[in-house]
Amino acid sequence: MYETLTAAGAGYGETFQGLENCRASDNHAVADLIVPNTAAALPHGFESEIIIHPAFLDQFIQIVWPIFGAGRGGLGVLYMPSFVQNIKISRGFATEAGDRMRVYGTGKPTPEHPAPTKLDLFATSMGGEEALITMEGLVMTPVFDGSNDAGAIVNRELCYKLEWEPVQSPVVERALENGKTEHASSEMSTVYPEVAIICDEETQQDLLFSVREPLFQLTGKTPTIGSLSTVATEGKICIVLSELEKPILSNMNSENFGRVQKMIASAAGIIWAVKGAYTASQNPNAEMVVGMARSIRSETLLKFVTLDFGTSLQPSSTLVAEKIVEVFEKTFSSGASLIGLDMEYQERDGELFVPRIVDDADMNKFVHQETHTSSAPDMQSFTQPGRALKIAIETPGALDTLYFVDDLAVGSPLPDYEVEIEVKATSMNFKDIMISMGQLSSKYIGVECSGIISAVGSEVMNLVVGDRVCAMSEGAYSTYTRCLGTSVHKIADTMTFEDASTIPVIFCTAYYSLFDLGRLVKDETVLIHAAAGGVGQAAIMFCKMAGAEIFATVGSVGKKKFLMTQYGIPEDHIFYSRDTSFAKCIKCATKGQGVDLVLNSLAGDALRETWDSLAHFGRFIEIGKRDIVGNSRLEMARFEHNAMFASVDLTVAAAERPKIMKRLLSDVFDLMEKGHVKPISPITVFPISEVESAFRTLQGGKTMGKIVVVPGKDDQVPATPSKIPNDLLKADATYVIIGGTGGLGRSMSRWAMRKGARNIVLLSRSGKGTGKVAELVDEATTLGATITVFPCDVSDKAQVDKLVSEDLSSHPPIRGVIHGAMVLDDVLFEKMTFSQWDEVVKPKVTGAWNFHNALLEIPLDFFIALSSAAGAVGNRGQAAYAAANTFLNSFVQYRNNLGLPASSIDLTAVSDIGYLAENAAKQAQVAENLGSETIAESEVLALIAAAITGRMEANCNNHCITGLKIGSQIDDLFWVDDAKFTHLKTSALLAQAQQSSSSPKTISLSSSLKSAQSHDQALETVVEALLTKVSAVLMVPREEMDPSKPIVVYGIDSLVAIEIRNWITRELEASLQVLELLTSSSVRALGERILGKSKLVDVARLGVGGEVEGEQGDGLVRAGSIVVAEAVEEVVLNTPTLIDTSNKGAVTSTVNPATEPQDLQAISRPPGYFQPRNHSGPDRDVQRKRRKGVDNIHRIKHPGFCFQHFFANRGSITGRVILNCVFDID
Repeated sequence: MYETLTAAGAGYGETFQGLENCRASDNHAVADLIVPNTAAALPHGFESEIIIHPAFLDQFIQIVWPIFGAGRGGLGVLYMPSFVQNIKISRGFATEAGDRMRVYGTGKPTPEHPAPTKLDLFATSMGGEEALITMEGLVMTPVFDGSNDAGAIVNRELCYKLEWEPVQSPVVERALENGKTEHASSEMSTVYPEVAIICDEETQQDLLFSVREPLFQLTGKTPTIGSLSTVATEGKICIVLSELEKPILSNMNSENFGRVQKMIASAAGIIWAVKGAYTASQNPNAEMVVGMARSIRSETLLKFVTLDFGTSLQPSSTLVAEKIVEVFEKTFSSGASLIGLDMEYQERDGELFVPRIVDDADMNKFVHQETHTSSAPDMQSFTQPGRALKIAIETPGALDTLYFVDDLAVGSPLPDYEVEIEVKATSMNFKDIMISMGQLSSKYIGVECSGIISAVGSEVMNLVVGDRVCAMSEGAYSTYTRCLGTSVHKIADTMTFEDASTIPVIFCTAYYSLFDLGRLVKDETVLIHAAAGGVGQAAIMFCKMAGAEIFATVGSVGKKKFLMTQYGIPEDHIFYSRDTSFAKCIKCATKGQGVDLVLNSLAGDALRETWDSLAHFGRFIEIGKRDIVGNSRLEMARFEHNAMFASVDLTVAAAERPKIMKRLLSDVFDLMEKGHVKPISPITVFPISEVESAFRTLQGGKTMGKIVVVPGKDDQVPATPSKIPNDLLKADATYVIIGGTGGLGRSMSRWAMRKGARNIVLLSRSGKGTGKVAELVDEATTLGATITVFPCDVSDKAQVDKLVSEDLSSHPPIRGVIHGAMVLDDVLFEKMTFSQWDEVVKPKVTGAWNFHNALLEIPLDFFIALSSAAGAVGNRGQAAYAAANTFLNSFVQYRNNLGLPASSIDLTAVSDIGYLAENAAKQAQVAENLGSETIAESEVLALIAAAITGRMEANCNNHCITGLKIGSQIDDLFWVDDAKFTHLKTSALLAQAQQSSSSPKTISLSSSLKSAQSHDQALETVVEALLTKVSAVLMVPREEMDPSKPIVVYGIDSLVAIEIRNWITRELEASLQVLELLTSSSVRALGERILGKSKLVDVARLGVGGEVEGEQGDGLVRAGSIVVAEAVEEVVLNTPTLIDTSNKGAVTSTVNPATEPQDLQAISRPPGYFQPRNHSGPDRDVQRKRRKGVDNIHRIKHPGFCFQHFFANRGSITGRVILNCVFDID
């Protein structure tokens, strides 16, 4: 266990390693606790008598570690104790060194999702049953190292999308009226080859005439015209217009295939015109030309250009001819280099566009979130269709870890007596701060809001959907909230949601406290603490209504003036609440009698002084929580005079006395309608995007009135990624996976069952259900699902029709199709046979059409086509495969254009499942073509989810391309010079340049500290980080902060100090007590202390702080300890330095390193003294100790002393020694 803790950064010294014979499970632990010999480290073994030694108590608490996994399965994250409900110590527990006790611990940590965990501990004597030491409600809070910060997450560059950019500076102008054509940028020296126009001369005469003349003007040569079967193409630039009239590739036979092969093999270049292929597709078959052209360019470097016309232009249009000629000149002029030359164009609405493949950051983010169990929150819209959010806090005590999570209650059945409210405004209460700071345990944050009823339980009769209401709710920083109908009240149409949200808690608390419990009557005296706050103002209104005399306390002059002007409270009735001076003032103002009723929210000494300010028969109403949670003690003598002490927590009343809550709301609104009370002021409104600032503002205690948080349509909040729900698919539907018997198909089947599918049909040519497929079928049966395997050649229309209409007639209706059919037969196009082409193309192309037509009248939720990145890059030897895959991309656009669901995913090689994972040779071939980027099974499934949920439609127009990352192998990828990849190539080259550049880079705080080259640099790094953090937490301008001042001067209190302490632990890996932070003499001194404790700092290298010989790990300097100090900074001192060690604290001693020790005088006062020793002289007590930088060795003779250093040389003395330690004063 101790080895695990040391490795995790929480090492214990030998004295503190006191647990033995430990046994543990996930929720329980038991061990022997050995009393440590703490006196051994003290002079003469003397130790003052104490009730329980801190080292012993520390060992007692260590029983939590095996429950968290230390010594068993590992410790994923460190925890810090942040709260203890109570601790009891009985007489008779072991105190002698070496004695043993048995310690027990119990708790329910959640290691997969580390969160604050409550544990209960107790210890007995060995073999005893009575608990001698008990600790209840110990809260251990996880301390994260910052690796989960959103900024630290870098999503994998996996997904890409296709965008179309307009072509710049057209080079061909329209024909002039005189019949001549002017070319904007043609090179007169260009000598063009002959041109052959392949068309149907009978049906395309008008288009032919429009094209022929401009080409003649450009080239000076009359084009040859004819069909594919008649025209001679050798050495000519072929312009194929036939596809504009009727399809060629999709209707090829062996004869036509041979003619296409001959043209491609002999032509000097090709422009192949198609129509309606991709964007707003009406002719997806035409996109096959694009895929084929990509592979042929890769194989032969032929200038093979495709031009896709929109369907808005008629084939005979003059504009069509103009665009063909424009593309002709761009491609075949003498200045047109093959490298980076655009070879793909599309025309839409008279304008030319070219494709560019770009990084799809949104899809990458989605895939990362779906494939990582713990994705960090990132900025998202608070208002998301179909998604409800609620607030949470990752690390209690650190307000910068507030974030939002899915509210899983929304959508679940609504209890009979509850209502659901769409939240429009949330009113903040200090209870929210206590919960977020870990001072109060609660399952939710936020207790009052206003909004609109969105659902009503069956037993709620007085409310309906659409009512405007305010409520005492269980959680309020959320999209929706729920509560009992008795905790809700309608509001007038004239009342704003902001005003309404402030009413339930503060007015009902004040009313219940003053009248129900306090029995307030006319002419009684009332003391209202924090009177400028929400409850305070409500109480003032009620007291004035009842005719009571009001005394109030506030925390600032501004609040005092507010009460005087707003409510007419006399100045001599308003006192200061930041100390206990108000108690004497109350006694004086009431002539020693005290007040009849107190509404208290103060804690500690202020509570006790207030209790003493109560008159006979007085009523003390406690609305605060700190002393109650801390189980503070109350003097009982006051009860002798018929005093009453009562506490109010309206959330308890609402839950356990719903009728009282309903009556309170009714009474308050009745008084409001009669004008006796009104909503308080001022109301400070924060958008929910600034909820952290709202919390800090309330925490600072400098506001008056109420703070209200309002959600806005455009508000961005840190929220966890939305996970795909397990009911994504329907149990009463059938899902068809074409090609589903392979490894990837089986994986998709398992995923579909996890997401709710219960009827899955797998199709293959053979329909065999043996081997792994049979195992899958059996597996489905155990899950209550049915997987059926059918033989079906999807390229056969009759078989598909029969499958849909007959074979699946007994199944639930088909609601989704995944088209994963695939046949591979790689061969260079020039050597390809028509049968090879047909075998590869038909399953994808004809299969897609067959299922589209068979299911045209059936409403589908999704139709996913699994395409390939081979189509995007044009793999060599895969012209048919590329043509089929680009068809699928266009086919998806075609279905979308019809208003039908469809998505295509261009998959790169799948690394861990499926055909390529099982075929190493093929995988190597794909890697050679596409690069080393692969996609994992889980990532494929994430993309399937993106297609089904609509994320793919929103992010990339339902066409996702994967695996095109250009890394260090940029020179090895044949396709990077294709103009489509211009942006990817540019980014890759830029990244390479930045990698090799010596320009400074932004690094993290921990990295900056680790790389510091000197103590001063490390100190400045820490001080600057401290100032920046404190500035953010306290909302004090950074430029107004001075590192020479104590941190407390900026208004830091204990709650804020806890947050700062937690941040220091997390970011700087230094464990500090809150007291150390609050008592530091300056921010710079605090920085020194952090440096001395940080695990990020190499003390030996930088010379930070000092060393202490003695007990390892206890951080204390005891009598008899040898302190080795070193000069770390030069200062100038002209006066003696007083060092007072009567209280524990950091000690700074100023000496002159250049002066011999005998020149120093030490004047001590009994019972101890501080005696400098001469390094060079004999010394029986101190062994000579030398190391670089050591100036003096001092022995502290006795614990508890005070002394002064006077210097023989009263002139300017330089040098400063810092003893980075704490004195142990008994």
